[in-house]
Amino acid sequence: MRLRAPTAIPLVAFLCVPFLLAGAEYEADRKQWEGLAKAGDAAAQYRLGNFYENGWGVPVDNKTAATWYLRAAVQGYADAQYNLGVMYLNGRGVTQNAKEASVWFRKAAESGDKFSQCNLGALYEQGLGVPRDLKQAMKWFLDSATQGDTMCQYNLGVEYLDEGEVQAGRFAIVAEEAWE
Repeated sequence: MRLRAPTAIPLVAFLCVPFLLAGAEYEADRKQWEGLAKAGDAAAQYRLGNFYENGWGVPVDNKTAATWYLRAAVQGYADAQYNLGVMYLNGRGVTQNAKEASVWFRKAAESGDKFSQCNLGALYEQGLGVPRDLKQAMKWFLDSATQGDTMCQYNLGVEYLDEGEVQAGRFAIVAEEAWE
């Protein structure tokens, strides 16, 4: 059944209200986080980067997001280091630079971030921003896989298969179960 225009307008307005309210809530949250971020709080700087990267209550602005991630990253905030690494790897908000991405992934990986460990392993596997080194790739894949990162469990399984190792089956099974 087609709706007539007078009926459709209130329906459209009704469906849009939650999104409009979410935008207003984001704006209030962003202002709160911004005060803390400007005062030097790394968690708030990271969160503010999220607002700009995702367009929560503000237009998407990857350059501003990268600036806030950098402020948190230099304070050792691993999630910001990871996000900054992704931005450098993909050239979002910053000039694309795999070497710089590897620097930020390494910092976060060394503090235990499993996603950075997996990405750093992939950089070593492919020789992007770092010398190609399959032993380093395996080390970072293993660190990440043992923390439950299913993508890295898969990557590790593939590497073991390439080397003809029996352990490949163990990681392939764990990764497959996680994907189901």
